[in-house]
Amino acid sequence: MGYPFGGWQQPGVYGQPPYTGYGASQFSQPMSTQATPQIGGQNPFTMVPTIADVDKVVAQPGETKWIMVQNDPVLAVKTANTMGYASSEYYRLTKFDPTAMQAVGESQYLTAAQADEKIQAAVRAEVDRVMAQYQTAPTTPAKGAKAKEA
Repeated sequence: MGYPFGGWQQPGVYGQPPYTGYGASQFSQPMSTQATPQIGGQNPFTMVPTIADVDKVVAQPGETKWIMVQNDPVLAVKTANTMGYASSEYYRLTKFDPTAMQAVGESQYLTAAQADEKIQAAVRAEVDRVMAQYQTAPTTPAKGAKAKEA
């Protein structure tokens, strides 16, 4: 006579419930039925096929959803305030070279003197352009002005 393999469990020691698996303690209380988020094994992003589908994702009041678009390199962050109003921000993912960002010492910043020189040069160029328009305009008075002088 063999043991039925499907439903038999060895009884616990001294009337305690049987061992139920990894991490179970014979003195532990039963877990509540409320679901707790498990960040470790789940993907933190909600995946949608197109950008238009980002608006269909529901964010509960006070919740932030990270949404990845599958067909475009776009990441959306949908945040709902405590009243339930949800706003979305979109970010485009682009490829870049991190070694190019490390060359901070080679950055060329504009000094105040250089900025003033550039502004003065732009003002001079604009003034010269306007003055050239006035110099090429005809200097003969208009017909109405002659009639008034006579």
